[in-house]
Amino acid sequence: MAELVRGYVNGRCVDELASEFQISRSTIRCHLDRAGVARRWRKLQPADVREAKRLYTSGLSLATVAVHLGVHASTVHSALRKAAVPMRDTQGRER
Repeated sequence: MAELVRGYVNGRCVDELASEFQISRSTIRCHLDRAGVARRWRKLQPADVREAKRLYTSGLSLATVAVHLGVHASTVHSALRKAAVPMRDTQGRER
């Protein structure tokens, strides 16, 4: 798992590594914790939230917006909810 740790330390995201090594995100986190690697937490900046809002309201999915911004979809979801952006269900209908 040294290669996994090296990848993360060199800037690769957990989703990328999980896909490459065909293991879950939580397994990746366990390996990183065991190796003593500090996690990267990226908080969206106001300009990122504005961009996320623009992309999401144009019809892109949370997942697509997240990839564009280099964060997890749940990070985008939280930021958009805090910004009072109307959310859509999985069928694209407003909730």
